[in-house]
Amino acid sequence: MPNPLEIMPDDELAIIQYLRGVPEVTALVPGTRITSDLPDKPIYPVVLIQRVGGTPLVWQHIDEPAIQIDVVGGTRYECKKLALTVRAAILSIANYVVPEAVLSSAYEEVGPAWLPDTIPIPPIPRFTSRYRVLIHK
Repeated sequence: MPNPLEIMPDDELAIIQYLRGVPEVTALVPGTRITSDLPDKPIYPVVLIQRVGGTPLVWQHIDEPAIQIDVVGGTRYECKKLALTVRAAILSIANYVVPEAVLSSAYEEVGPAWLPDTIPIPPIPRFTSRYRVLIHK
């Protein structure tokens, strides 16, 4: 008989749930625009949450994903202000419980960096950053 499957929590969903509950963040962007997928016709600004790597620390119990957070749109000033506010929220994680998981702690790998999307004319402002988050059920 095989061992029962232990599915790790959805890290992107947990971060989205957390940020949607931070008043300082939602004062700058509606919670519906904190997502893991850029809509076909986005209304800016948008906060994009994506897992870009990471490994479990304790197999099937504690995960440490690398989470990339892109703040896109608005003016450069608005985009940077939102990126810095999201940064403060992520670095404030301390055993925060959301429906998907427990967010134990976080640290910064790459702080908010200016990386505008230059394909459209005019370019769309974007700040990108990467964090490691300890997460468990």
